[in-house]
Amino acid sequence: MRAIPRADRRSRGLAAAVTILATAPLLPVLLAGPAQAAPSSIDTRYRCSSGFGAGSSAVTISADFPSAATSGSAVASRTVRVRITVPKNFVKAMRAYGVDSVSGKASGARYRVGAKKVARRGLRLPAPPVPASGPMVLGGRGTAAGFTAPAPGTYAVRVPLSFDATVVAHLGSDSIPAQLSCRLADGAPSRISTLTVS
Repeated sequence: MRAIPRADRRSRGLAAAVTILATAPLLPVLLAGPAQAAPSSIDTRYRCSSGFGAGSSAVTISADFPSAATSGSAVASRTVRVRITVPKNFVKAMRAYGVDSVSGKASGARYRVGAKKVARRGLRLPAPPVPASGPMVLGGRGTAAGFTAPAPGTYAVRVPLSFDATVVAHLGSDSIPAQLSCRLADGAPSRISTLTVS
């Protein structure tokens, strides 16, 4: 079998890592909301693109958002957790191209409460080692900012329309970054919860 040149292994490894996270985007599970929070979830789809191509994936986002608040009150910030299970066939491809681990971070993501956009900050995936067999679980965390409850009324709480991500493939002593641009797919649902303000 012909050996794959090191530079080619690096570029293919990066392409494999980017493809993995383009088809399993950096989307959060929002946990630990304030009082009167009720678990909600949504099955939706994001499409991510990079210089290595594009892909989309079905994603489930779960959240403990408050269902009720008083106008002018402070709705607390909450922890953002990310959990992505990478299928074993992708993990096998990463091993074949010499990828030791994959890390990432997301920026520019804002969830929406009515017309109000609320930031998510510091969303990062650490770099666990690529396992010798089976699937791989990537986990990380960040913070969804709090906000002031708006005027009385009923408001849809929606997942972010878009976000940017940096994916880093780690191959031995090399760390190779790539940029992803992700956006809610056309026609994909976005409403995860409803907030009633009195």
